[in-house]
Amino acid sequence: MIRHLALITLAATALNAQTFESATITHYFPQDDDTSAAREPGHMVYSNISLKLLLAAAYNVRADQVNGPGWIDSERYDISVKPPAGATKDEVPAMLQHLLADRFHVVTRIEMRDRVSYALTVGKQGLQLPRAKAITGVNISVSPDHVDVTGASVPAFAGLLAGWIGRPVTDQTSIQGSYDFRLNVTMAELKSGAPAVFTAIQGLGLTLEARTTPTQYVVVETAAPPALN
Repeated sequence: MIRHLALITLAATALNAQTFESATITHYFPQDDDTSAAREPGHMVYSNISLKLLLAAAYNVRADQVNGPGWIDSERYDISVKPPAGATKDEVPAMLQHLLADRFHVVTRIEMRDRVSYALTVGKQGLQLPRAKAITGVNISVSPDHVDVTGASVPAFAGLLAGWIGRPVTDQTSIQGSYDFRLNVTMAELKSGAPAVFTAIQGLGLTLEARTTPTQYVVVETAAPPALN
């Protein structure tokens, strides 16, 4: 009964939410592997986007917190939507939920699961990082035996680590400014979360502390490919 009430609540939220004035959905025919989302005057454009990424945006979660059939990740679309005049970016997730329910016939449920995440903290020896030589934006350089990240703040570095390791990483250092980071690990080690990653981070004067936290997951109960424009 509780589960059915949750589904009814989600459906009611979507129906009562402000909706896009128009939406055009077409299949993406691969030319490259880039996925993008851009807000242009009067409309928003998603290119090479999967239903999984749209669900992540609609529910403000990471893509790996969305569970469903395989095609929600493999099928890609180009989508152009027109928000109502005066709509704010905070209203976009609710409008996306309505669009997904209307065009993809999505029904979801929310589950809370324990998940291992990491906190990035300052090590016992203090920060061992050089200040960025030049502030020209964040740059990443991958070599066979190390990865360089230049011009990044510590929160930005935490975000990069989360993407590589595949688990949330929260910056808890309160360190300000931009720095140059060198991780003496391979990209393969980074993506596998190998023990060498934790040692390399300690060499920067930082520590990755594992923590188990309740995490929201979006579970797709039903969905169908949309009718295309």
